[in-house]
Amino acid sequence: MLSHVRAYREMAISLLLLTSIGCGGGVELPQGGGIPILDAISPDSVDAGSPAFTLVLTGRTFAPDAVVRWGGAARPTEYVSAKEVRASIEATDVSGVGTADVTVENPGEGGGTSAGLPFDIAIPATHPAPVISSIEPVQAPVGSPGLTLTLHGTGFLPFPHAAWNGSVRPATYVSSTVITVALTAEDLATAGLATVAAESYPPGHGASNIVLFRVLPAGVLTLRTLDLPAYDLMHDPASGFVYVAVAGNGGAHANSLTKINPASATISTSVFIGSEPRRISRSEDGHYFYVALGGAAAVRRYDVRADVADLEFPLGTDATYGPMYAEDIAVFPGQPLTVAVSTMYASIVPRDAGVRIYDDGVVRPTATPTPQFNSANEIEAASGTTLYGGDSDDSGDGVYTMRITTDGVIITDVVHGLSGGAMTLAEGRLYTSSGRVIDPVTGLIAGTFTGAYGAFAVDLPNDRIFYLYDGKILAYQPSNFAYVGSIDGIAGLNTGQLVRWGANGLAFIEGRRFNNPGTKVHLLTTSLLPGP
Repeated sequence: MLSHVRAYREMAISLLLLTSIGCGGGVELPQGGGIPILDAISPDSVDAGSPAFTLVLTGRTFAPDAVVRWGGAARPTEYVSAKEVRASIEATDVSGVGTADVTVENPGEGGGTSAGLPFDIAIPATHPAPVISSIEPVQAPVGSPGLTLTLHGTGFLPFPHAAWNGSVRPATYVSSTVITVALTAEDLATAGLATVAAESYPPGHGASNIVLFRVLPAGVLTLRTLDLPAYDLMHDPASGFVYVAVAGNGGAHANSLTKINPASATISTSVFIGSEPRRISRSEDGHYFYVALGGAAAVRRYDVRADVADLEFPLGTDATYGPMYAEDIAVFPGQPLTVAVSTMYASIVPRDAGVRIYDDGVVRPTATPTPQFNSANEIEAASGTTLYGGDSDDSGDGVYTMRITTDGVIITDVVHGLSGGAMTLAEGRLYTSSGRVIDPVTGLIAGTFTGAYGAFAVDLPNDRIFYLYDGKILAYQPSNFAYVGSIDGIAGLNTGQLVRWGANGLAFIEGRRFNNPGTKVHLLTTSLLPGP
């Protein structure tokens, strides 16, 4: 019955047209041209990801102002005749697999919209493997509840799958550049690195590149890493930056002090400081850093406020043992232009070359003994007149007390059996890399952090000291030597330098050894410290 009605309607339209022509236009069609009839579209399909193209639509009673609609949205339309119109279809219209409904509309009174024809956007017979450019988030603390992982990239097809540590699971298609996958609490139950990949469906369309997701160990809230060959770190509380002494193989940042925003792990600026900057010491007022140069047998001063390297002074050469290098530097409290430098020789044991005092780069004549005697490798300035030192090599185990004079420095006392290697003076006590805390005035051990060894960072305002060694970061309370907790499972914790930053941040260098730089700088926040 419906087919007869349609046939009668088409016959009536034809008669009206003939009558209009034969009678000199005495009969007019409605302004809208009536309801158009869409018979065919060409092409009627393309592969997803195809470029822009022209769609040809054929049928009857197309008005001169007819509009082609693609999924209901108007597309630029060219009128050819009452039987043909053409539309411009953009690449974005066919970027993803699916079906678009194509119609023709004669606008205005008496017009209407044709029945639709389907346009198929097909999965290509051959399709490049998807590419993941980034994932969000990139990490989560161990023990977290399930979360949605978003993969950004190109070439994603409908019905995608994702592989988590090689285990394939369904993903949700958002667009050709975004898919999501659900991670379960079980996925996040074990700390470590997980692999993430995307796979097209149906099988055979290829797997993407692999990206890494980090399940953070207990105690770590965030962790970011920079690939920088570094010798030392220094935090500047005034600016919040962490400064990195970058080695000579550091590319664009080689032989520089490089400022890092530790919260985002982004590099701010790099200032050339000299050949192989191995040690950084900070003046009490934060105005200057003094940097030991391992490739120049000299010390370079850096003006933190002006962000420039200024004075460089050489440390001299011994006729027998060769150049002297800075092993440690101590800036005197209240005297930012006066420093003590513990010097060493490069190729003899013991390596000690004595401690010397420098005023704005000018050396005072009296130094501590030369390598025929044990001396201080690590030094800490207690005041303008008192300096403490300790052995950090195998030449001795003493803690030295030194008096500063107008001529230089004199050893006044040594207590053997106390030294613990590297040391930091804080509130009158020497904290050491062996875990011992020494009262330098009495020459007694005030306490020991059980199990502690290695690089360390002291934070007395928060009642914390952290040690970095043997694959762990250990936290203790200096007030009572109690163990607080540890962070396990971060690669590369065997050696390094360690500093505190911000409310609950730690930064360390992975793989740092005596004369060799580390390979990475890690910046983390931890629940082992109070913080926001």
